[in-house]
Amino acid sequence: VPWEKHEIAEIFFFDSVMRPTNARRNKEVLKYLKGVIPVDVFKVTTGRVPSLLLILDEIGRSDPFCRAMIDICRELKTELLANFVSDYVGVVLVGTGLDRFGTDQNFGTDPKKYRMIKTKKVNLETFRQKLTFGVPKPFEGCVNLETSLYRKALLNVLGEPGRASVLAKNARMLRRGLLKTLTSEGLVGQFGPDVPNISDDDPKLMRLTSHMRRLQDYPEVMDYTISKYVSLNGLSGLSEEEREKVINTAFLYHVKKHMKPLENDGKLTKLTLDVSPITSSLPEIEEDWLERAFRFGVCTKDIEDTSDAIRYLLCKGQRVVVGPGQGIAFQKLLALHHLRLYEIRGFTPAMFTLSKHQPSHSGDLDCEALKEDFAKMKAENPQATVFIIEQPQEDTAPGPDLIVVEL
Repeated sequence: VPWEKHEIAEIFFFDSVMRPTNARRNKEVLKYLKGVIPVDVFKVTTGRVPSLLLILDEIGRSDPFCRAMIDICRELKTELLANFVSDYVGVVLVGTGLDRFGTDQNFGTDPKKYRMIKTKKVNLETFRQKLTFGVPKPFEGCVNLETSLYRKALLNVLGEPGRASVLAKNARMLRRGLLKTLTSEGLVGQFGPDVPNISDDDPKLMRLTSHMRRLQDYPEVMDYTISKYVSLNGLSGLSEEEREKVINTAFLYHVKKHMKPLENDGKLTKLTLDVSPITSSLPEIEEDWLERAFRFGVCTKDIEDTSDAIRYLLCKGQRVVVGPGQGIAFQKLLALHHLRLYEIRGFTPAMFTLSKHQPSHSGDLDCEALKEDFAKMKAENPQATVFIIEQPQEDTAPGPDLIVVEL
């Protein structure tokens, strides 16, 4: 029974700062649970119930409710043992963001009888192997993956670096969004019927694979996967402004966690000074919003546990693949990173590319060209409060690769 639908839930939100142990809160939660557990379910069993397992899903959506459940586990088990004469009672709490609750906190649960299990990340290679031999049930409006043509093309795309392989790192995005998108009858059905025992170098398979690659590079197409994830997540119940705040807070949390090692590493002193203008300008993290980010699964206490798919969401679908010696790609990545940092600071950022490199190869500034570029930049983005300006893609020319102008 969803706890949100009961009046008792109202007490959880009158005070946003609640102690780990709260007598009234715990008493009300226990009363609520005793009221919603259907006793008649157990009437079909004669004698003692060998074991009873109480599973509460989506528990992370309410921080006070979750804290109370951890706190009253032993008391709840005692109540169930008395009422249902069971030999064993287990309580399982399931939900996102529960990794922020540890046994070191002041909860009533005996640490010796407490265990936390993190769900494993999607192993894309394992999934591809299973897809090779086992065919999932086709979705409505999608091509049948029993055909080797479409299945092989999908396996090819998921095995390459790209948006598809990134989003596939989240099980819900993979199953509910990505597979539906890349196998949609309307998007790929024009390639016609299957070719029995199609070879890997078949021209038709190569064309379909190329088509799927292009699909993943259309943000509008991949946005369906993100939107589907949000609709199935607690984020869907927030206003657009609240959702933006949660996502920005999660992004800021990851940035600060990644910057943390710079503070105490003497070998990185120069790098610390180089990034200090960025780190010093970052806003403080608001704990209430961070708690929400944990609850909705867009942030994990250990940032290494955050999947690539969720990171993609936090970056609003902006990504650049950077490899060794790819200076231009790194310049683009740096520009996008500044864009997100200014967004979370409350600015309205806009990106712009100069018409010519400044200064030129001879070291001269073309002031007239700069004036024209700035006039065009402001005319095209009248609401912008900061501009992230890129040089034309000439990495051998002098001058800064990136210019940031705050209005």
